[in-house]
Amino acid sequence: MALNKPLSHFIDIDLVHKTVEEEFQLQDAKVLGEGMSGAVFLVKNPVGKTDFAALKVFRGKRESDSSSSSNSDHSQERAEKLFRTEVNVMRQCQHPNLMPMLNSVRMADSLCILMPYMSEGSLNRIIHRLTTHQAIGYFFQIADALNYLHKKKIIHGDIKPNNVLINSVNQAVLSDFGLSKCVPNQSVKLFIDYGTKGFRAPETFEDERVCPFKVDIYALGVTFWAMILKKKPGPSVNYLHHVNRASLIPCLKQVFESLLNKDPSKRISVSLGSDESKKESIKIKKERGQPS
Repeated sequence: MALNKPLSHFIDIDLVHKTVEEEFQLQDAKVLGEGMSGAVFLVKNPVGKTDFAALKVFRGKRESDSSSSSNSDHSQERAEKLFRTEVNVMRQCQHPNLMPMLNSVRMADSLCILMPYMSEGSLNRIIHRLTTHQAIGYFFQIADALNYLHKKKIIHGDIKPNNVLINSVNQAVLSDFGLSKCVPNQSVKLFIDYGTKGFRAPETFEDERVCPFKVDIYALGVTFWAMILKKKPGPSVNYLHHVNRASLIPCLKQVFESLLNKDPSKRISVSLGSDESKKESIKIKKERGQPS
């Protein structure tokens, strides 16, 4: 299979008439993760210099499904939408802390994105053993990636530890752009009724339009909160209550208060991730609070 052709060659054309299982022997492949859009498998890398790659498989109805035709059509449309959204975002973006795409392909039964294999797994897998120093470093990398997306007028839509991967050189890589959206400007407001429980901003539960960029900021704050406090997020958790009770340096508490403010207009810009003076302030003072 010639997966080294330009991405545009694959987006709208059926190139491979084999099933994804036949082409990649998925019955023997390790499952790296599963989510609402499908599953990610460890496969032999057909296009790069590394031995392995991650294959994200978007599926609608399987042949074995007994669901109705209308449900099948809906699931296939949803898989197509998620696939196109993710491909379009990955095509537009190049950043060391954003997941790159090696290629995309339409197969007989599936839509697939081939990506580099992140050998250290998800942030969620290691979150319980992060030192404060490591958590702060990963936070700024994720914030820098999100700042890049926002400057391109792209919202991520589902920031959480499971969607942050750690690569072989210990960098955080933001992934999973299936819920991302491109908006015309920073003043646009949208109805947002999606995202992961516990990471959704409080304003999204109201029946009104909200600033999607501020919703991303809140999810970033919850992710950082989980990294620092080693607690599990949830829809009923009062995050700032736990922050105020924890032995954290004032600078860290201020960061949490500005990320997790219930009033979206009072949340900071994600450009904090590019603020070198703020980074150094947190790093220098961290020893006075929670130990590494």
